Amino acid sequence: MNALIAAAFALLASAPSQQTLPLSPVVSGHYTVEVTLGENGPYPFILDTGASHTAVAEPLAETLGFVSTRTALDNVQSLTTRFEAERFMLRDLRVGTIQAEQMNAVVIPVAPETELASVGLLGADAFADRRIRIDFTTLTLDLDAPQTAYRDGVIDETSQLLIGYGRARGMRSEFHVMIDTGAARTMVNTALAVRESRPLARIHLGMYSLGGVDGSEKEQTDFVDLRRVRIGGRCVRRLPALKNDLDVFRALGWEDQPAMILGMDFLAGAVLTIDRTRGTFQLESGPSPGCQPRDRVQRETSGLSPSDWRRD
Repeated sequence: MNALIAAAFALLASAPSQQTLPLSPVVSGHYTVEVTLGENGPYPFILDTGASHTAVAEPLAETLGFVSTRTALDNVQSLTTRFEAERFMLRDLRVGTIQAEQMNAVVIPVAPETELASVGLLGADAFADRRIRIDFTTLTLDLDAPQTAYRDGVIDETSQLLIGYGRARGMRSEFHVMIDTGAARTMVNTALAVRESRPLARIHLGMYSLGGVDGSEKEQTDFVDLRRVRIGGRCVRRLPALKNDLDVFRALGWEDQPAMILGMDFLAGAVLTIDRTRGTFQLESGPSPGCQPRDRVQRETSGLSPSDWRRD
């Protein structure tokens, strides 16, 4: 009996403990969480579901011992382009109770004099085999969250991105959606914009910062006015989106299919639970009224074929 009790206590001691961490909004529209690197920090990192790998700004990497040689380069896919970047091994990265002894992070080139609200992007590799809940209504991140009740989308095995689909008024069929907390604004491709049956409201916006720690990725975009957008359990009456045929649509195989990168303008009132143990996610409306159960947009009820869910 004593052996059984000792074994039970050992299991409890080794199990991950649930913890709630605060999120901090930054002027770009993103949200950061504190990260420590060994005895250094804490540092503000953007919580980025659109990044498969954690990334660090070059000035911070240099303080930790990184020296750029531009010899060992990896291909990295961003929203706007595919580029070559160096890597740097982050040691003892900690986010609350989550700890990674080594993490091969992407180094983001940033001028040393640039003032940064965040110094890195916390990607999917930081939360491997975990279930987390991001509550943008209370600005909290729950580690080891309870299991989800709905399967609103899947986690792509190759890219580790959150892939779902949505509906909007006037559209005859569903459209692809990638959930990206690293994008301040929602963006749609031309294939989605032309599916709208009524005339679209478009206003030229000029140059707009699309992403990156320093907001260096800028594209010229137009405004598209979408109505009654439904994704998972969250519904909104109106969603102004940026129309842009981003390179990431091509990378996902969606260049000729209606598709959306869902940003923080839609997610700000949502609760997102990501279950990397089951490869699914759940999207809720938080305390505000959400979709009616019959209107909930889930993968199982999609009219898209199974091949449409796979990344090329």
